[in-house]
Amino acid sequence: MGKYTQPLHIYPLPSEVEDIVFPLMGMCDKLILGGSLGLYVMDIMEYDFNKRKPDIDFSLTEPLTVEEFTQIKDFLQLEIVANSRDYDFDEYDDGDIAVTTNRRQKPTEHFLTKELIQLRKYDEKGNAIYTIDFFNSQYIKKKDVVHLDIPFKEIPSGTTSNKFPLKVNHPALTISFKARYAYDTRIGKQFKHWEDIEKIDKKKYFKITKQIKTKKVRTGSNATDFNTKTVYDPNSTYHPNSPLPF
Repeated sequence: MGKYTQPLHIYPLPSEVEDIVFPLMGMCDKLILGGSLGLYVMDIMEYDFNKRKPDIDFSLTEPLTVEEFTQIKDFLQLEIVANSRDYDFDEYDDGDIAVTTNRRQKPTEHFLTKELIQLRKYDEKGNAIYTIDFFNSQYIKKKDVVHLDIPFKEIPSGTTSNKFPLKVNHPALTISFKARYAYDTRIGKQFKHWEDIEKIDKKKYFKITKQIKTKKVRTGSNATDFNTKTVYDPNSTYHPNSPLPF
């Protein structure tokens, strides 16, 4: 490696995050890791796991089914995050007053129509430990899914490989969403997204994204059995003083 070049990195997730992300992505092929964690693993954004309660963001390649959603929820013993519009109420008239007698959470099919689907893990005292967000307003195209091999923080027993085949949003997509949230005063947690945008090393970002390539991969034994796949190759270096594309 030359004196003025720097290596590219893929950073492992903490074990407690691995234990959430990897099993879910293994059981449901529609999940694509996005948000700050997707930028963190590609060394585009810092993430302080000691100070920041993880919100785990997943994009979707297509809608979740009731069975898939239920499997995810039950596997990690999560609860649906619901607001008042997510309940049905039984009422009767007591003179001029409508009296509510029962509140029932709407069926799973209702939640799968929402633009943002949220599941949350609580401790025994009812305190939130982490939240999982599924972005359901638009579905990720194949060209926006980046494949990379991320090292395990702790290699699971019985695993022969020391890396997990992770799928993440293309960083350009994640950053465009963060910029929208950071500048839109109608969005909750606006300042958090603003801080995230400020933390991104823009010059380094362009060096990293240049290593995202689309290549052909064999899918069968015949000469025509090929497919395209967008992959990130960290086995290279970048020159920290090379010009930006603008």
